[in-house]
Amino acid sequence: MPELTAEHDRRKRLHETYHTAFLLRQKLVPDVISAIVNYAELFEPHHLCTCRMDAVMEVEQENSPQQCVKTPPIMSTARVQQPVRRVTFDIESHDQGWASDMNRGTWTWFFARVERQSEEGQQQEPLDELTTPREREIVRNPIAKREFTHHHVEWCADSDDKDEAKWVSRLCVGDVISIHAGAMYSGWVNHIRSVSVSVYTVSMR
Repeated sequence: MPELTAEHDRRKRLHETYHTAFLLRQKLVPDVISAIVNYAELFEPHHLCTCRMDAVMEVEQENSPQQCVKTPPIMSTARVQQPVRRVTFDIESHDQGWASDMNRGTWTWFFARVERQSEEGQQQEPLDELTTPREREIVRNPIAKREFTHHHVEWCADSDDKDEAKWVSRLCVGDVISIHAGAMYSGWVNHIRSVSVSVYTVSMR
């Protein structure tokens, strides 16, 4: 089953990371080991959520935006409050397949939203945009294309894009990520077949 395979892969990756750290301890002082492990991107993968629709979801201006998927709270074996180093999104979608003016841009898209949970598991007030941007656009559909496109997008905590790096690095344990589909203007339709989110966290403090 996919869930068992993902858990097996996660445990195998953790075993490899700890074994690597054990070997490094034979030669190096402990303070630099976690930095080396993280620099090598030996992260702990969490395939948080996949949603493949039984029927294609259609989002138009009248019902935009629509939530496609919402993850469980972020977890990490490392005892740090902000452990996330990478978030990946995989989306299969397309627009309405035509446009009256190809020069006016594309108006079907996806964005990610982060929600912070209280200790009791209740959603708190929207995050302070000065500390953690709540929403960020993921991708827009190619204009006037009827065939499904697979969008693979990665956001990293060490990205040269400061907004991207800020969004990822300030995710906390317990945060929930939701993916939303949008459409604007008459005639524009966002067709969605599947959405998935994976989060990679540091495996060592």
